[in-house]
Amino acid sequence: MDYRKVLLAAHVAMAVAFIICVGAVLVAYVYYESFSLLQQVGAHILLIVSPAALKLGYVARLTALHRLGLAVN
Repeated sequence: MDYRKVLLAAHVAMAVAFIICVGAVLVAYVYYESFSLLQQVGAHILLIVSPAALKLGYVARLTALHRLGLAVN
């Protein structure tokens, strides 16, 4: 398995999950008056799912770094 590709995918997953999480916070708490109830519920669900995706990306990053023999920090 090419762990450099895993490392890149992990970084992308973490970035996307972070952006989704920030967007969900904005929809759910900052600009909530501009969105329907269904959209707000979706944003609250994303507030649970996106940090989990961020954590999975981080674990993939740690695994790839370990397998590549690079410093894990």
